[in-house]
Amino acid sequence: GHNAGAGNAVGSRNTFLGSDTQAEYADLHNAAAIGAGAVVSVSNALILGSGANVGIGTSAPSSKLEVVADAPDASGLRLSQLTASSPVVGSTDRFLSVDGQGNVVLNRYRVQVSTTSEWSDKVFAKSYVLRPLSEVAAYVQTHQHLPGVPSAQEMVATGMDAAQLNAKLLEKVEELTLYIIQVERKHQHQINQLKARLKHR
Repeated sequence: GHNAGAGNAVGSRNTFLGSDTQAEYADLHNAAAIGAGAVVSVSNALILGSGANVGIGTSAPSSKLEVVADAPDASGLRLSQLTASSPVVGSTDRFLSVDGQGNVVLNRYRVQVSTTSEWSDKVFAKSYVLRPLSEVAAYVQTHQHLPGVPSAQEMVATGMDAAQLNAKLLEKVEELTLYIIQVERKHQHQINQLKARLKHR
């Protein structure tokens, strides 16, 4: 290309393809600039275009990098050195996801249910039957986990949907709240009876 690599006399093993492709510094090595006006600034780097979009599997990329896989529902992208067993270098509630248009976006974990019946507010309905604590105690003694909550073995074998698990845990918290209210009412009733007896002595 016209004026490609001009001023790069000191560098070595560099590649310049396209009009006015340049090395920002004269002593770069193993650097490549491809596409009109592309400028490479460090050694061992490949720069594609100046403001250009790069397409793999498409002739009309609409983003800086657009990858079109050969098969539907595939990303066409593989990170060979990054696996599920790779160590975590930081903690965050953000993650990369794909929106309805196929764009990679930064997302945040969110638990969501489809209908109100899938959430746990049913515990506070008048029609809800709260197990007697004696029954809960017997169940825990026998099964070593709360009724309605998956056991450790079940979690290892099949796991559980995050939204369902959160709803189930909230259900147990709400049941615990009702038990506490029952105990408080019972104690208050007993205190009132004791006060009445002391008053009539």
